[in-house]
Amino acid sequence: MKQFKYIKPSFNDIEEVSNRTSSYDSIFKKGFKQLKVKDKQHTIRILPPTWDSNSTLILGNEKRHYGIFVPCHNYNKTPYICPKQALGKHCVFCDERQKAYDENNEKLAGELYVGTRLALWVIDRENENEGPQLWAMPKKVFSELAIRSIDSKTREVICYIDDPEEGYDVSFTRTPKTEKKPNDYIGVDISRRSTPLGSQGKEWLDYIMQHPIPDVLQIYDEDYLKQVFSGSNTEFDADKIETEIKNTQTVNSNIDNTQTKLSCDKFDIKSYIPKTYSDLVALSDDICGKILIEFGATEEEVKGLSKEEKKTMIQEALGLHKPVITMPVEKPKEMTLSERLKAKGFNTQD
Repeated sequence: MKQFKYIKPSFNDIEEVSNRTSSYDSIFKKGFKQLKVKDKQHTIRILPPTWDSNSTLILGNEKRHYGIFVPCHNYNKTPYICPKQALGKHCVFCDERQKAYDENNEKLAGELYVGTRLALWVIDRENENEGPQLWAMPKKVFSELAIRSIDSKTREVICYIDDPEEGYDVSFTRTPKTEKKPNDYIGVDISRRSTPLGSQGKEWLDYIMQHPIPDVLQIYDEDYLKQVFSGSNTEFDADKIETEIKNTQTVNSNIDNTQTKLSCDKFDIKSYIPKTYSDLVALSDDICGKILIEFGATEEEVKGLSKEEKKTMIQEALGLHKPVITMPVEKPKEMTLSERLKAKGFNTQD
């Protein structure tokens, strides 16, 4: 397994954090733990980046930093990563926002505004047994951390808060939401002394090495976003599906006190067979197992498989392809008249 090597960010890398804007809520794939921020004081440890900044697919993240800036539309109180600003691809929500502006629909245009959050891995110091958790850090928090991490006069980094061995814990308090004010983040501070990650540090680093931030971001394709905006989308709800399965497994005890079990064929698993890679990502472990049984596998064969192994088998069986992201080609800068003349040997100063 590839060994983790910490690379310290430069002054410019950290300084850029304070110049970003914000959005709200979760933008991660299902199956990963997320930090549950409550109206109280929190103490966390920010984990370092485990991806190559030169190969990061999300645009605007060329600087080395412990998180990735993610542009989001917060439509219907749910965040969706903007394909245009993130990948340079067509975005349904951007089109609808422009249309809303043209029709003077300020409410919808405002709702489709693109803000930015910082996606990163953290450790909740009050619940370290939870291990690494994802967090979409709001602008106020990451801006204040950046300001406290550097000396703007000497252009030096004062503290590397994400260093696994000599990093610093971070604390902040979220205030309650009221009728007049939304939740706010106050008291953002960095510990006065550096500390190592802890006894589980290596285990945590190994985990985030296997799951770098670019791989856990949920970016929906154009067809999916069209369904969301039109209101026809029916995204998989793992909790709802598993509840439905349990409900179909037992006959009402008023009919039969022996709790007769229903057979698996009473549950229409075919309706949950994924049509796209995004659908596959959203499936729960239990549903993946039932789909494999539908395909002909035995319960014993499925029982010994991990969730990722089940999904890989389903992906191969259905020929589902992970979306290929093509980075936009930057057009060469057009030369000025003076530059063109110089290139041909003319001296414009004569």
